[in-house]
Amino acid sequence: MDKQIHVIYDGGCSLCRNSVAWLKSKDRHGILSFTPLQDPEVLIKFDIPFEEAMSEMQAIINGTRYRGADGVVRVIACLPGYSWLRVGLRSRLFMRAASGIYKQVAKRRRSFNQLPNAQTALSSSSYRLTSGAQRR
Repeated sequence: MDKQIHVIYDGGCSLCRNSVAWLKSKDRHGILSFTPLQDPEVLIKFDIPFEEAMSEMQAIINGTRYRGADGVVRVIACLPGYSWLRVGLRSRLFMRAASGIYKQVAKRRRSFNQLPNAQTALSSSSYRLTSGAQRR
């Protein structure tokens, strides 16, 4: 079966890559495909200007392009257990809030690249997990 939902994201952004990893973990039916915007063919295939792809996540769902919060909510709503988000798509207040949050996070996404990956930090030999994380 051809995947009907294509997600185009910034492969140079750790927050974006972690978000893709989360989406993959929830995609039990394999309906999502992911391509970093750095793949030169994907922007041509879907006729997306580079600047738009860099500023907002892009989702192509059954041939229609959605971006930013609208795309994120629609993609998540397609996953098992998250169909309730479709109600939010019909609410101007919900989508206004989602868009505001998305814009603030997107504006600061590069600063997330400087934060250590949680899994790396927890498995690091410089930390020992006991009743709390302690330096050796």
